[in-house]
Amino acid sequence: MPSTKPPNGPTGGYFDLLPSPDPSQFSFRVREDAVDFQPTLLPEYGTRYAAASWLKTKPRISFEGFKDYVYTHCEREGQYLWFYFGKNKTAAQRSTPFRTFYDTRGYVWPAVLEDVYIVQSTTFVQSTYNGTSTVTSPSLFPRYRYRPSVSVSSVIKVEQFLAETPWSEQELSHDQPVPTDVNASYLGVSVDFPRCLHGAVSFRELVPGASIVSGVGMVTPPLGRDPTRMIFPATNFTDWSPFIIEDKQQPTNGLWLRERVTIYPPTQPDTIVQ
Repeated sequence: MPSTKPPNGPTGGYFDLLPSPDPSQFSFRVREDAVDFQPTLLPEYGTRYAAASWLKTKPRISFEGFKDYVYTHCEREGQYLWFYFGKNKTAAQRSTPFRTFYDTRGYVWPAVLEDVYIVQSTTFVQSTYNGTSTVTSPSLFPRYRYRPSVSVSSVIKVEQFLAETPWSEQELSHDQPVPTDVNASYLGVSVDFPRCLHGAVSFRELVPGASIVSGVGMVTPPLGRDPTRMIFPATNFTDWSPFIIEDKQQPTNGLWLRERVTIYPPTQPDTIVQ
């Protein structure tokens, strides 16, 4: 690596360029003797290299394009302290990937419940109690329209970013599909569909004379409790669509390398009706 350390110079004042994952960008580090360094000189995070008054020497070459770089962290190596500096980027620069490429990854895409409904038959009747007497009524049957779950190798897009500071928890947090079961009943007919993505589903339980039994269930019930209705809210994703499946970062030579992975759904299988 190029260096400006004089052959017989002091132990401090050593300027060292460092490669980064971004081929168009360097970071660098400056060495100081730990014995001579005063704790009161410890710089603030983000201090510009041009304002790094604690460094004993600053080789002229180090100012050629690096004076606005900022202090990121310090490491101990033997008798020396290494002070690391990285390019001070704007928010737009930090959010622009320096490299993008495509690959594949295995993923289990959950089932998608496209429709659920009840059919009735006057040919097949059932006996029901209406609260005062037993009467006959049409038989009820649940029906489902859904796309089955598939486990396939799916296309992913990988974006790489580089910055002098780490990204926040909020920037690395993304919604991912959270499938849920749909389990309910309608006039005694069970409606059960396993873990899936779905829109909002509502069932009205028409049990004559039904009322809430006191002292059973949630100690602190939610507001708006309706004993005659069951609602399954829509899942956060109601269908297959691209989403960020992974977003991680790691330190590298005084900088932070972030890798964001977006996965894309495969060709949809045929819908099943049952």
